[in-house]
Amino acid sequence: MGIIAKQSTYNMIILIIGVVFGAVNNIFLFQIFLTQSQFGIVRFLPLLGFLAGSIALLGSSQMLLKFVPEYKTDQRPSGGILRISVQNYLVGLIIVLALLFEFKHLLIESYRSRASMIEEYFHLVYIITISYSASELLSAYLQSVLKSTFQLALKEVLYRILQSVIVVLFYLQIISFEVFVTSFSFLLVINVIILLIYLVKSNLFDLRKNIEATKKRVEIFSYSITNFLSTISGTIISNIDGIMIPALVPIPVLVTSNYGLELTAIYTFGVYIVSLCTLPGRAISNIAVSVISAAWLRNDKKVLTDIYSKSSINQLMLGSLIFGLIWINIDSFFEIFPKYQESKNIIMILGIARLIHVGGGLNGVIIITSKHYKFGLYNSIALMILTVLTNYYMIPRYGIEGAALATLFSLTIFNVISFFFLLIKFGLQPFSMKTLFGIILTISLIASFYYLDLNLNPFVEMLLNSVLFTAIFSLISYKLNITPDIHDLAEKFLGRKKST
Repeated sequence: MGIIAKQSTYNMIILIIGVVFGAVNNIFLFQIFLTQSQFGIVRFLPLLGFLAGSIALLGSSQMLLKFVPEYKTDQRPSGGILRISVQNYLVGLIIVLALLFEFKHLLIESYRSRASMIEEYFHLVYIITISYSASELLSAYLQSVLKSTFQLALKEVLYRILQSVIVVLFYLQIISFEVFVTSFSFLLVINVIILLIYLVKSNLFDLRKNIEATKKRVEIFSYSITNFLSTISGTIISNIDGIMIPALVPIPVLVTSNYGLELTAIYTFGVYIVSLCTLPGRAISNIAVSVISAAWLRNDKKVLTDIYSKSSINQLMLGSLIFGLIWINIDSFFEIFPKYQESKNIIMILGIARLIHVGGGLNGVIIITSKHYKFGLYNSIALMILTVLTNYYMIPRYGIEGAALATLFSLTIFNVISFFFLLIKFGLQPFSMKTLFGIILTISLIASFYYLDLNLNPFVEMLLNSVLFTAIFSLISYKLNITPDIHDLAEKFLGRKKST
C-alpha cells in the first residue's frame, strides 16, 4: 500500500472517530443543551476567527507544503522553510489583529440589530484567530514531512472530546455560559501546545536558517502570497455565508435581538451535516499535497493522472454514500429531533454543492503545486468576489437558502474552471464511464429509499434504511468495480476472510 493510501486509511479512521464525537456534539449535545442563539454564537465566533486566522497565515501553510519537500534533508527536516514561514506568519498575524481591533466597532454595529450577543463575546475572536492560525501552520508543517496523522488526531478527535466535556459541564451548571464560550474559544490553544511539544520531542522543530532557501526568499514569498490568495477562496466559500447571515438576513416583525444568530444556528447545523460528505477528501488531501508537489518536481504525469482520477472517483463514491445515508433518513431524523428541521433544504442544496466539489478530485491541489500556480490567483480573486456578491444579493432576498444557493453556484463555477484548465494545459482529466455509473447508482438508490415509507419507529426505520442502503450501494459498486482502490481493499479483506 502506497504512502497516500496508507496514511489516508489512518486519516480516515481518525476522521471517522472525530465524526462520532462531532455528531454527538453538534447533532445531540449542542442541540439539546443550548438554545438556538447560544448555538449560533458558538458557531459564529469560530467562523470569523477561522477566516481571520486563514488570512493571517499569508500563505505560510502553502509555503511549507510546497518547499519543505524540496529543501529538507535528513539533518534539516524543514530545510530552513519553517523559519521563513514563521516570520511570514507573524507579520500576517500582527496585521490581521490590528485590522480586527481597528474595525471592531464597525463589525459589531453591522450585527447589532440581528445578533446583539456578538458584541459581548467579540473579544474571543482574537484568541481563536491566534490559536487557529498557529495550529494550521504547525499542522501544515507536519503534513509537509509526511506526518499528517498526529495533527489530524488532535484537530478532529481531541478538540471534539474537549467540546463534549465543557458542554456537559455547562449543562450540569458547573460552569456558566460565559465560561463555556470562553473555554470553547481557548480549546485550540491546547492543540498548539501539544503540537509544539510533539515537534520538539520528534526533533522536527527546525528553525535554523538555510542560506540556499534565504537566497530564494523572494521566489518563496511570491509563491506563498500567490497561493494564499488562491486557497483563501476555499476558506471564504466555507465561512463567509455564516458570517454574512447575521448581518443581512431579512428580519420579520416581532423577533428577538439575536434572530440572526438563531438562523446562523439553523444554517450551520445543515453545513455540519453536509460536511460529513467531505471526509474522504480531507483524509486524502492531508497526505496527497506533498506527494503531488514531488510529482511535479519530477514532471511525473503518470502519477498526477493516477492521483487525479482516483481522488475524483473515490471521493465521489464515498461522499455519495454518506450523502445518501443522510438524505434517506432526513425525515425520520427530524421526526425525532425537530429543532433544526428548517435546515432540510439547506442540506439538500449544500449536499449537491459538496458532491460536485469532491467529484472534482484534487484539482485545486494539483493547480497550486504546478508551475501555473498563478492561475489559481486569478481564479480565486474572481471566486472571492463572486462568493461575496452572490451572498450579498441572495441572503437578503432568500434568507439562509440564498446563502446555500450562493455556495452551490460558487463551487460549481470553481470546479468547472479548474477542470478545463487542467484539461487544456496538461491534458489531465479525472472522469470515466465509472463516474457516470456512480452518479446513476447514487441518484437511483437515493430516490428509491427516500420515497420508501416503512411506517416503522423512526429509530428502527433509520437503522434499517441505513443498513440496506449501505449494503446495496457497496455491493453494486464492488461488482461494477467503480472505485478500484476500494475494490482492491475489499478483495484483500475477502481473501483474508476465506483463508481463515
